[in-house]
Amino acid sequence: MQIDRLKIDTQEKYDALNLQREHHKKFLQTIKANSFDRAMAERPENPISLSLIYSSIDSIKYNTGNCADMSLILGAIIAKYIPQRLTGIGFSKNNVFDARISTSLMYNSASGGNHVVVFLTFTDSKGISEYILDPWLDARIFKKEESYEIYKNNSSEYINENHCFEAYDKYTAIMNSAEYIDAITKTINLLYRVNLDEIQLTNPFKFI
Repeated sequence: MQIDRLKIDTQEKYDALNLQREHHKKFLQTIKANSFDRAMAERPENPISLSLIYSSIDSIKYNTGNCADMSLILGAIIAKYIPQRLTGIGFSKNNVFDARISTSLMYNSASGGNHVVVFLTFTDSKGISEYILDPWLDARIFKKEESYEIYKNNSSEYINENHCFEAYDKYTAIMNSAEYIDAITKTINLLYRVNLDEIQLTNPFKFI
């Protein structure tokens, strides 16, 4: 009797897993179709890279991915979160516009490294502020001028205090595109029931 019950439980779990996979498969197909259609309509000469979307979705689903994958996801989350957060705490749309919030990617390959991070800039009454967000340091945020000390204490074969980050424009436009941000938002909400409108900035990957 116990063995029969175990077989039934195992089969039910197997069926549930297959159902989840089918739902996820349909979801990916929808994203692929919608993203491609929108990209072709808006920028027919330069459609969004579907391989990047799939790579990012796998990174979210399995909590894996290299620094470029994770920085793309983190950058998209930040690009969506910060304007919403500022508006939510009382800043007007004009204030948010004047802040000139910018999220981009930076890479240290020119100085011998192999690491990608998110670069965040904005303008306030004190001038232009520049920050780095590193997904491999639990999405830690620190001022650009602090990077020497940060990586001196957190060095690896990919990054150390002597490496210099430079603009990595190859994927910055994609990271900030409505199509990519929408795909990331839907994936996180579908797989983890997390609404990015309510996310906390301290650790965007905490829920994964």
